Amino acid sequence: MPESVRHAVSIAGGEYSEESMYWFGAGMRDFLAGKGTLEQCLCLTGTHRKIFRDQALVRAAMELKQDRDISTWALAGELEQALARYAPAHGQRPRDKLPALQCALHDVFSAGCAMKRSRKRIFDLLPT
Repeated sequence: MPESVRHAVSIAGGEYSEESMYWFGAGMRDFLAGKGTLEQCLCLTGTHRKIFRDQALVRAAMELKQDRDISTWALAGELEQALARYAPAHGQRPRDKLPALQCALHDVFSAGCAMKRSRKRIFDLLPT
């Protein structure tokens, strides 16, 4: 997970660690100094969100795969189904209490950008 997104998720979740608050303060100082938009100064542009989403999709796929000998195409199909079944209610629990697959799916949906839901788009993202 990119550091900027990790800090943003932490602060949004009510966890105000010293490291996250330093990141937020530095970004706000840059923004107030006119060094860019708030998203740019906090490194939370659409590009950063897409990277975070794609990394979370790959993590979810690896959790689904485990030690099974499964083709990338079949794995993309399983991930497509997992995305369709995902219940956002899991977001009510702290991330560290979620199983690894649910945590990755939560990250996919919390990225704040368009979802890659089709099997083909997921397949194109996964390592072969």
